[in-house]
Amino acid sequence: ELYLESDIKRSQSNFNQSQRKLHFPVIERVNQTLHATTKLTQFKMLMHRSFLSIIRDTEALQAEFLKNVIVGILIAVIFFGQGRASSPLYTNGVPNAEVSNISSLLFFGMMYTSIATAQAVPFLCSRHIIFRREITSFTYSASPYWLCQCLINLPFLAFYHFLFVTVYYFPCSFPLDFNYYIYVYLVLFLNTIISFYSALILAAITNGNKELALALFPLSFIVLSNFAGFSIPIDNLPIFWQWASYVSYLRWVFAGLMVNQWESFDTDDTTYAIEGNGNVLALYGFDGFNKFDSYWILSIYILVTALILYVLLRPTSNQLKQ
Repeated sequence: ELYLESDIKRSQSNFNQSQRKLHFPVIERVNQTLHATTKLTQFKMLMHRSFLSIIRDTEALQAEFLKNVIVGILIAVIFFGQGRASSPLYTNGVPNAEVSNISSLLFFGMMYTSIATAQAVPFLCSRHIIFRREITSFTYSASPYWLCQCLINLPFLAFYHFLFVTVYYFPCSFPLDFNYYIYVYLVLFLNTIISFYSALILAAITNGNKELALALFPLSFIVLSNFAGFSIPIDNLPIFWQWASYVSYLRWVFAGLMVNQWESFDTDDTTYAIEGNGNVLALYGFDGFNKFDSYWILSIYILVTALILYVLLRPTSNQLKQ
């Protein structure tokens, strides 16, 4: 103990530190600020590793495949033949059952594509914990990992989404129109991307806490769905909740699907609404909306969620020092 507290020991420690700084200044700088490879190389390596991780998890791939097929079949059985609309849509000024059935079908299809990525939340949380360990050890930087997470799952999501839409589209007797089908597919796919990025955000916010992320994920979409225009028409929302309908991206998904379905039937002639097609879109608050606006509005939501994810993934200086 006397030796450890002596001036000889302190001087020896100071000498060792000075020698280390003299001989290894470059190594210290690399460990603090730089990485062993470029960001492009990091991105390629992360993409390769993530792709192998996905395709090797055959149980998860099979579960995702079966889930989309089974849910599509269930919706097709429940709404079998309900996607076909015929005039008149109104009787004595009241919408027929076809209007409610088709609108419900579009809404449930939208909701499924919103919460379908909930199954990936535990996996994303586990991956986020690994990311925190690797980012603090300077294995790679945040931006290549962020870009990898935003891109690597898109082909798989597109394929599973194609399965679901195709399985439930034709038995429900939706119009045999390619433009109609591709619009439904693209709008719902944009919805799927936003929900997946939201799952990544929850994994980052909860710092990999699976239980908390799984609890918040469906709750957030249930809240947003109340302002989509289905349960409460947009025009009937209280004034102090009008802003929420603009924030809820589900509104723009549902609005596009509704306009795509009813724009060829609707008329502004109020006398024709007694025994005719009426104005279904005005009933839900979507009258005058251009369905193609959903593309760029949802693209903005995708960009915003991706940027939020990037901000959350960037490590703080305190995390790098740990």
